[in-house]
Amino acid sequence: MDEDITIAQIDFIFFRLQENQSFLAVNHFIVKFMSAGITIKNEKIIVILDFLCDEKLAEKIPTADNEFEYRITVKGLLFNGYKNQSIKDGLNESRIKSNMEWMMIGTIAASLFALLLLFWQIFVYLYPVHKDYPLFWFQK
Repeated sequence: MDEDITIAQIDFIFFRLQENQSFLAVNHFIVKFMSAGITIKNEKIIVILDFLCDEKLAEKIPTADNEFEYRITVKGLLFNGYKNQSIKDGLNESRIKSNMEWMMIGTIAASLFALLLLFWQIFVYLYPVHKDYPLFWFQK
C-alpha cells in the first residue's frame, strides 16, 4: 500500500520552490529528495506540485517535451509553509478560546449587574417610602 502524502513532504517541495524562484522540473525534486535520503515516487511529487498550483502557491508551465516546470508565485513567497501555518492556527485557536471564556464571564457579570439594578428599581417603585433614597450609592 502506498503511504500517504505528509505535510513534511509538501513543505519540502514548497521550500525548494521558494529557495530557487526559477522554473524547476519534477526531476529536480527527485534529486533533492534523494540527497535528503527520502524516497518518494514521481506521482506523489506531481500530486504535491499540482496541489501547490491549485492553492496558487506555484504555477505550472508546459515545456516543449510535454512535461511541466514549476515556479513559485508571489502568494507562495508570502506563505510560510503548511507546518508553520498549522502551528500558528493552533496558537490562534487557543487565543480565541481564551477570549471567548473571558467574554462569557463578562457577559454573565453584566447580566447579573443589570438584574440587580432592575430589582432595585422595582423596590424603589413599589415602596414609595424609599422614593427619596438615591438610586445609586454615589447620588447623595
